[in-house]
Amino acid sequence: MSLTTFLVFTLLALHVRIYGNWPAPAYLTAFVLIAALYSPGQVGGTEKTASRYRLWRFGLGLAFLVSTLILAQLLYPILPLRVALDRTARETKGWVALGEIVEKEVQGMKRPEQTFIFGLRYQLASELAFYMEGQPRTVSINRWSRPNVYDFWFTDEMLLGQDAVGVFEHKPVITVLPEVFERVDPVVTVRLRRIGPWFGEETVQTLYLARCYGFKGGLAWVPKSSADVRAVQ
Repeated sequence: MSLTTFLVFTLLALHVRIYGNWPAPAYLTAFVLIAALYSPGQVGGTEKTASRYRLWRFGLGLAFLVSTLILAQLLYPILPLRVALDRTARETKGWVALGEIVEKEVQGMKRPEQTFIFGLRYQLASELAFYMEGQPRTVSINRWSRPNVYDFWFTDEMLLGQDAVGVFEHKPVITVLPEVFERVDPVVTVRLRRIGPWFGEETVQTLYLARCYGFKGGLAWVPKSSADVRAVQ
């Protein structure tokens, strides 16, 4: 099972981007196989078995070391890695600060109780839902990206006429927001930062925030072609 799964995703990777978690089922069976081949308790005491046991211990030690460094890096940047090379920083730093900024913007709206929070990617929407105070329900506007579970959680009718505060990664997106809102304020640039012992203050990522008014509808993903296999008839 492991070999077949890895081969399938290897072939797919030649054509499209593959994320490391997609072949996760293959890891489970691979762990069982590795344990059976290299773990202690092998029958007999041959030199081959002893060599496998040494490899087993080396593998466990290396895995423990790498895992410890990654977990430590999550808490504090102990490794001399700039943000561009530090994926842990890009994926975990700055969300609390962003949540506070978005909350302040929501409270500054004329109708905060009728203002929803959105991202143009489900990752941003879900991060805000987790890190903002009170963990509010957030929306992912998938109209220009790709379908995901948010298309099933929200409908246009639930939000029509409401205002919104949105976060997105690319500034030019501000030009398409009027398709789904009656009015959109100028974009605000938000820079998320971290401070470390090696390079001081660094910008983890730059995001853009927009205050939008009068939602007109248009949450769900719109296929560019009717032949797209993801389109729901």
